[in-house]
Amino acid sequence: MDTVWRYIIELAQLIKAGLDYAFSPLNDLGPGFAIFVIALLTAAVTRVLNRTCTSKKYRRLEQEFHYWFHLKEAAVRAKEKEDPEKAKQLGREFDQGKLNQAYWDFFFEGLLNSLKNTYIPVLCMLVYVNRAYSPENMERMFGRSHVFDIGWLSGEPFQVHAVLWFVASLILSYILLFALERKYFKRSSPEPETDPTPR
Repeated sequence: MDTVWRYIIELAQLIKAGLDYAFSPLNDLGPGFAIFVIALLTAAVTRVLNRTCTSKKYRRLEQEFHYWFHLKEAAVRAKEKEDPEKAKQLGREFDQGKLNQAYWDFFFEGLLNSLKNTYIPVLCMLVYVNRAYSPENMERMFGRSHVFDIGWLSGEPFQVHAVLWFVASLILSYILLFALERKYFKRSSPEPETDPTPR
């Protein structure tokens, strides 16, 4: 186990050294710009991963959920004309049966995909920014312990540190990428299948 941990630590150090080398030219333009670019790249990578790295199980469970959902809707609409009360009961039976199971299976598989494609990469980059742009490193590289000052509170400027600026930049990056995709790369996505045969 100690050997495994040593290899993991060495791998993490190699990755950090590689990221330091890749991002070091950005530091010439200041820590605010460098961290914003890191956040923008992180957001772009996670969006690509979410579109391209979904598991077969996730896609199958998505089809099953849509199948049972549309089946419930069709059955309730057909029954509503004859007896609204029986239609409501039929809807509850669907919710308590296959639809409920299909929803939770789909939800948990989606959560696992999100952990793999979004949360873990974001947390890894957050840890990297926290280490690479720590107050000590900021003082050594830029002559100050924070990214920039903003506003005045009780006569003192509020210091924005690297982690806070990374989180704010990440949110701005997601908004920017969403807006760009809507404007330039909008394309018609296929409607989910309504009648796949669940497996």
